[in-house]
Amino acid sequence: RANHGASGAGVGHASPSSHSSAPASAARCCRALVSASSPASSATSVRTASRPATEVSGGKMAAHAAAVVGVCHNDKAAHFAGVDDLICLSRTAHQAALTRTTATVHRLPHFYTPRATAAKPVKRDGPLTVGWAGRFVDKKNLVCFLRAAAMVRQHHPATRFVVAGDGAQRDQAHRQAAKYAPFVDFRGWVDIADFAAELDLFCLTSRDEPFGYVLLEMMDRGVACLASACHGPRDILEDGAVAPLHAVNDAAELAAQIRAMIEDRARLARVQDACFQRARAPVFARARFDAGLRQILARHGG
Repeated sequence: RANHGASGAGVGHASPSSHSSAPASAARCCRALVSASSPASSATSVRTASRPATEVSGGKMAAHAAAVVGVCHNDKAAHFAGVDDLICLSRTAHQAALTRTTATVHRLPHFYTPRATAAKPVKRDGPLTVGWAGRFVDKKNLVCFLRAAAMVRQHHPATRFVVAGDGAQRDQAHRQAAKYAPFVDFRGWVDIADFAAELDLFCLTSRDEPFGYVLLEMMDRGVACLASACHGPRDILEDGAVAPLHAVNDAAELAAQIRAMIEDRARLARVQDACFQRARAPVFARARFDAGLRQILARHGG
């Protein structure tokens, strides 16, 4: 679905569970594997072959669970009171968890399996197409993209800006577009591969992004990316070494980065290649994730 995975981006593909679930063989070794990305979602029920369902409510684990492993998709480790081990997806979440839980904390980046076989050609001249994708909610911060688009168009009026996604704040999003950037093309939910093929540059403007799976999906397909300097994107883009990061909610900085890509196609080509290669980095390998999870479960006899 479009609000996908850990990032909630606005493109069409598999459901979040298909991205974040543990490997089946490893999961069977664990008495209980719980996951939460917010207080509202921290209540769950896990059934295992060896015992009845283990209830997890409000971050408190049932006393009869033999071992509980939590998967924290953000920096809210305090919601995992009572877990034995806590898996964090990003470096910043891991650092925060070290001071907020008594559990043994592990950093295990989300896995990603590349799908594209070759990067798309760099657009050496002509107008660029710049895209954004996500749910229309506050944390995705679409308005930052709209404001940046307006600034860029003052200097490069032929640049195309497209938005994929939908959500509860649809009316607000369209009002903001009418105010800042009425030229933006809203597409609704789209297919990830089709959307990536259309773009030269992708922008992630979230106020908070636990991982940012959509970045890897775009990078995998050879799209140069820009992102806000929050949790997951900082890890994926190696603190700006792979591609530029902008301060959260800084539309002017984002606009300057977009203009730099428009005006310097050699820079665009370098970022595009770096993004394509990074999506294939060993740190995101499924086998690495599987091995890390099995090592954690082995602590409890799994």
